[in-house]
Amino acid sequence: MASRGDLTDAEWALLEPLHIRRNEVERPVNGLKNSWAVATRYDCEDDGVPPWAVVWLAIRLAVVPCV
Repeated sequence: MASRGDLTDAEWALLEPLHIRRNEVERPVNGLKNSWAVATRYDCEDDGVPPWAVVWLAIRLAVVPCV
């Protein structure tokens, strides 16, 4: 997507709602990815969960359909 500086006011008025919606969708997904990356590193040692199971769960949670 083009940056704000590359667009006229009329073009930005059309694209701004899509840009905001994209950020609303991506922020929680990225937060999940980051929190699970930290969790997989430390939690599986204490719980005895095999690393492949934790990675599989992290991938399943990170897959979100496009809206």
